[in-house]
Amino acid sequence: MNNAYIYIIFGFIFCFTASYALLAWINQNNRPLRIFNLTNLNALCFGLLSLALLVFGLAYDNFDDFVSLQNHWTLLCPLLGGIILIFAGLYIKKTSLYLLAQGIVITIIVLLCKPYTILFSSDFPLILNQLFTILLWLAALNSFNILLGIEALFSVEMIGICLSLIVFGIFFNALPLFMTFAAFCFLGILVALTTFTWYPAKIKLPHRSYLILGYALSWLLIMGGAEYCGSCMYIFSLLLILETAFALIEKLINFRSKSKITSFTASYQANLSGLSPDSICRFAFRINFIFTVIGCFQYYSDNFYTIPLIATIIGMWYLYRLYYWNNSEKNAKISKDQILQDMKDGFEQIKQTLNKDN
Repeated sequence: MNNAYIYIIFGFIFCFTASYALLAWINQNNRPLRIFNLTNLNALCFGLLSLALLVFGLAYDNFDDFVSLQNHWTLLCPLLGGIILIFAGLYIKKTSLYLLAQGIVITIIVLLCKPYTILFSSDFPLILNQLFTILLWLAALNSFNILLGIEALFSVEMIGICLSLIVFGIFFNALPLFMTFAAFCFLGILVALTTFTWYPAKIKLPHRSYLILGYALSWLLIMGGAEYCGSCMYIFSLLLILETAFALIEKLINFRSKSKITSFTASYQANLSGLSPDSICRFAFRINFIFTVIGCFQYYSDNFYTIPLIATIIGMWYLYRLYYWNNSEKNAKISKDQILQDMKDGFEQIKQTLNKDN
């Protein structure tokens, strides 16, 4: 596609400026119009993303970039699914019913658009791979909200994943151009959102309104998995996965507690023990950078399990250090020098593993 990077830069600028202007206008107006309010804000941001992707998608003609996508309908069908979920959210107030609506929309997309099916195993029948894809997409969509105990952490984690997709797509040419464009557009919206939700937050959005952004990014992750980069997508999303697992385990241990599951994440517990949201979000940026580098290493590995396992161990170690941050020698913040040393040790292990695989 000619002038692809011009389109990418324009898409980022459009999504950033439009969403920032929208956020600023809503933040400054005490009584905005009914449609332009905090409850609908992320739906409006998804509308901006959809507009940019629709224009780029209709002009997109390089389907050789994809493993199996071959037409514009399959490429843009999830945008229609997102719009349906937005309207469903306006009328369905019960959480369980809205979860059912998510499942129905995702199931229809996966069954109608077979290229979105992740091949978990060639020994599985198609319907079983589709079922696992639906469950994974549904879990990824809703897991982002677990980070909302600390408002800015949601967008920080999404920014980390988007940057991973951008690096993976541009410098390694490992993803289709459409995914790189989508990640850039999404990044523009998230950067604008972070400027208003970074501690101390200027605006506070209803938790449920974030789900549509979770749907959009989980779509890109599922698309990456269907493009046979599933192990890399796993590594890029490791902080989210580990925080979700940690929160679920803590919730099961404290099953009698009436607290929301968002209060059981390691980051939220660290905040309760005195670590500032600013430090937690900066920690998330650093660990996402590590996962970006490790995920790019994984692209060149013939083994789908060893490096993801090493990355998981590294992620668990960092989450442990975050949870017990105040037990460190300085009793204040995580040492940057120690983080760099841990990164070097982790990369040495990865290099040794790659040499063994080869």
